[in-house]
Amino acid sequence: MEAELGSGREELIKNIEYTHEILLSAEENDKKYKKIFKNPININPIIHIILFLFLIWPYGDIFGVFFGPIARMLENVIPLGFLVDLVAIILTIITYVILYNLLLHNLNKKYTSYHNDKNKVVLSELQQTNEKLHSDLAQYSIVPLKYRHIYCTEKLIDYLKNFRADSLKEAINLYESTEQHHLQINEIKKMQALQADTNQELSSVNASLDHLGRMQKETKRSIESANSSLSEIRESTRY
Repeated sequence: MEAELGSGREELIKNIEYTHEILLSAEENDKKYKKIFKNPININPIIHIILFLFLIWPYGDIFGVFFGPIARMLENVIPLGFLVDLVAIILTIITYVILYNLLLHNLNKKYTSYHNDKNKVVLSELQQTNEKLHSDLAQYSIVPLKYRHIYCTEKLIDYLKNFRADSLKEAINLYESTEQHHLQINEIKKMQALQADTNQELSSVNASLDHLGRMQKETKRSIESANSSLSEIRESTRY
């Protein structure tokens, strides 16, 4: 009986280890694919702003020279500077959109297309390898789809090798209970941190209230002192 259990455990561990190795290979394969495959280059928004401002300056100068007389004729209706700036901004936006779409977008498209065509064979091989790995998982792995990730298979192998579980079901249940326990601990830590922040805020409020209380007492004493001084002045002026 023990031999049968041992044999069953060994077969189970081998299958999960096989699943784990395939998952590692699939992850490495995905990294290679992403490294080779070129996505279109995205321009940082800050670069967009710099290029936009760079285009505004020549437009402002051009309109200041050529349309200055017309703008001065309308100076009483619309301020000169405002008119020139408004036209410059509108034309800059139109020019920037046209240049971006015609030049950068097309160049970017051609570059990525050339790069991906150049590595078409390698990309195709990686894609075929990836499909085979996932096909092997679906065909040979006894690990349910939900638990086919590297962290989980590591834990399942550990539970079985260290005799914390005797079957796949027990290992999965132990994994779920452990993860649930970790979630509860994290929630408790969050609640404790929130409570600490609340206590700190309450302490700050209490300190402010104490300060206000002291100020109120000092104000009351000042008023009483002033009233006493007034009373003495009144008494002295009587005579």
